[in-house]
Amino acid sequence: YFTEGRAALVSLAVSVALELRSKNYPRVAVVLFGGGYLRDVAAAFHDRRTDSHVLQERGDSTAGNPFPGIFIMTAENCGGLEFDAVILTGVDSGFVPPSLHNISPEGHLSVREEASRELYTAITRARYHLAFVCDRLNGPSEFIEPWISGGLLQEVRGTASGSTMR
Repeated sequence: YFTEGRAALVSLAVSVALELRSKNYPRVAVVLFGGGYLRDVAAAFHDRRTDSHVLQERGDSTAGNPFPGIFIMTAENCGGLEFDAVILTGVDSGFVPPSLHNISPEGHLSVREEASRELYTAITRARYHLAFVCDRLNGPSEFIEPWISGGLLQEVRGTASGSTMR
């Protein structure tokens, strides 16, 4: 899904999560990359009076229990968990991998490797459904751009109201 701007991205991620819950995906994760979206996404769920759970650290026992719900976490905290549907938010150019200036070539490779590992871990948390919510203003990450151009990911334009075109 593509939208424009931070507020629209947060709203669309919440709308997609609620849509998936309504389609009988019991456990939905919203995994956040870069941009400091955690507080905004948690507030958006709270504003919609939706029961959601924010995972503050890796291994949080809240997500380890097999009860249904919407779980919000950063990419660093999603390892070892499994969900019916996963929404990856902020997998944008400049965030995955992060833009860093004035580092050595070895440091650059290390940052890319870590970003690739986090993306892989987040992707493999999904049992049945995986969605990316990206900000068109930033563009998709260089890691997922080949998947879009190769037809492995279907591009969907979204709006802040949650309506989508398929």
